[in-house]
Amino acid sequence: ERYLYKLDRPAVDQIAIYDTYDWRLFNNALTLHRSGQGLVLRSLENASPQEGVLAAVEPNFAWDLPQSALRDRLERIVKVRALLKLAEVEMRSTQFNILNEDEKTVGRLLYKEYALVQNGGQTALRSHIELLPIRGYPKYERQLVKLLKKAGCKAIQGDELTPMALEAAGKRPGSYSSKLNYRLKRKQRADEASKVILRQMLAIMRANEAGIKADIDTEFLHDYRIAVRRTRSLLSQNRRVFAAETTERFKRDFRVLGKRTNELRDLDVYLLSEGKFEAALPDELQEDIKPLFNYLKERRQTAIADVVEALESQTSTRISVDWQTCLRAPSA
Repeated sequence: ERYLYKLDRPAVDQIAIYDTYDWRLFNNALTLHRSGQGLVLRSLENASPQEGVLAAVEPNFAWDLPQSALRDRLERIVKVRALLKLAEVEMRSTQFNILNEDEKTVGRLLYKEYALVQNGGQTALRSHIELLPIRGYPKYERQLVKLLKKAGCKAIQGDELTPMALEAAGKRPGSYSSKLNYRLKRKQRADEASKVILRQMLAIMRANEAGIKADIDTEFLHDYRIAVRRTRSLLSQNRRVFAAETTERFKRDFRVLGKRTNELRDLDVYLLSEGKFEAALPDELQEDIKPLFNYLKERRQTAIADVVEALESQTSTRISVDWQTCLRAPSA
């Protein structure tokens, strides 16, 4: 079969891809795309749009978005985590209007070229051809599908743009989780098994330090503190596994690390509950509690600066290096 076609003017679009640091959208088989002012939640399985909304500013937290079904769903999934831009893609699309012998438009082909935008440059990604059938011309749709297959085209399964862009950007979906994930052997020595767990705790602490310093969201500190607390708990439970002086020394060290973050975490918990505290008051008194939260926000600026200083201190560096050396040391 041969067809005539009319070529539309090429269009250029920027697509940003978002998820949380711990991949909450990916773990729910979802992906969030922003193009212009349009924000769309899509299924990773078939790329179909789920919910969408127009937002004038980039998404940061779900509650920053206009009231919509998209906002409600994101709040249920991502909760207090920030939405991070993981990749930005430039899409150039050209539409071919397919004409029959009577020069009637019987189908449309949309040719899409993708390029990852990163560090001031672009990296070419795979191109796609999208068939846009026209109602009333099923025969031509079938013929066009056959021609595309004959030309070597393969049908796309699900959302290919997101994994393609993330791979090119060096991002690995599911690469971080605060949940414990390790395998122990039945006859493994207790000290070796303990080190497997403790190394993972140390990796979680280190993975969250940059997010704490950048003050991206409160969950970086939360995950860091849990890893510290779990480390102290395991050391307390395994008093006969490691040398007594080693156990006591690092229990003391991790108590210091945890204590330095106490005030910041307390303030985070209060500030995250600001709306609940307001709602608990009669309408005429809700404005009266705002000065308290303004004061807590000012206190938090000092607290986060103190935590960052503590993380960058020689004491923290020494504890981290010494602990890593201990965990890597051969078993006695």
